[in-house]
Amino acid sequence: MNYPIKKIKVFLLEIISPTGKIKGVEHKNSFIDRILGLMFRKEGRILMEFSFQDFYGVWMPFMRFPIDIAFISREKEIVDLKKDVKPIGIPPSTWRIYRPEKMCKYILEVESGLLEEKGFSIGDELKF
Repeated sequence: MNYPIKKIKVFLLEIISPTGKIKGVEHKNSFIDRILGLMFRKEGRILMEFSFQDFYGVWMPFMRFPIDIAFISREKEIVDLKKDVKPIGIPPSTWRIYRPEKMCKYILEVESGLLEEKGFSIGDELKF
């Protein structure tokens, strides 16, 4: 029996800072997409967009690789960075939610080391 395959359109963004670019970033703005984030994947880059600014948190269950996280304001300025965030493990000591110091509207998740490689830092104004 053949089952129909639903094709999903994925919109890839380019995130530009004063010091570099990150290409191939998936835009996620639905509730389910934001919950899933990069869970169960072996690689990926996503920009999560929320309806309003808040102190949104990121946690790492079912992640398969470490990531860098940039918390971005509605003005598209990096307000906080978390680098080399590891997936959670079985010991409760690894269970942590990462939150920004200031409110954000967007969260960028990329493979560990990429934000430093591209020179992204707190205070950078981004274009996307």
